Amino acid sequence: MSKNGSEKVASLSRSVRSIIEKEPYIRNPLAEGLINYSALARKISPRIEKDLERKIKDESLIVAIKRYADEINGKTDKKDYLDIFARSTLTMQDDVSYALLSGKDEVLNELEKLLKEPDWHSGEIRIVVSGPGRVVVLLKAERMNSIKEKINEHILDFSENNVLITMREPIESRTTYGVIAEIAQILSRREISIELVSAPPDLHFLVHEKDGEETYSCIKELIRNAKEEMKKKKE
Repeated sequence: MSKNGSEKVASLSRSVRSIIEKEPYIRNPLAEGLINYSALARKISPRIEKDLERKIKDESLIVAIKRYADEINGKTDKKDYLDIFARSTLTMQDDVSYALLSGKDEVLNELEKLLKEPDWHSGEIRIVVSGPGRVVVLLKAERMNSIKEKINEHILDFSENNVLITMREPIESRTTYGVIAEIAQILSRREISIELVSAPPDLHFLVHEKDGEETYSCIKELIRNAKEEMKKKKE
């Protein structure tokens, strides 16, 4: 093989590695021999070609994927996120409203007043995430209605009749690959749409009330199965 040919093979291998390693939901099944190389090649081909700025033959891409799969054969980070799931707990709150607001001073001042009110019930949800020019607010519907009139003109997006499912994880989940990807993959198969808010050690999944029980059951089963598998490993 010419030097130019070797460089092209090396660059293709690097690109394949880079793309797959960013996707734990692809990497782990690939390491376990559960992914069809041709199907994966079709999926990532546009990204590979964009990365390398040239057309790639299907056969060459499949060979590169197979070479990487052989390298990582059996080497998954599944144990890490199984341990995270096994030590997680789950709670669910219904009747939750979601609001995306402009981050103007009057909005922030109104939210600050709200959070200082003394009559919050034990465990009542109140999540406020402020970013550049935007604020996401999750509150029980009754609480949201109490301030909605004051912030109405600043609302960019709003939804009600939601369920908030909170997964409390060990703090080390922040540095563990695959946690969110595993959950998102399971829920996507059920065609469940989620809004995700991360506030370590909590992961909050906001779903429409029609999907609430199914979402809770899916994640609960994931936790239960992880506990059973970790228990077997210790026996």
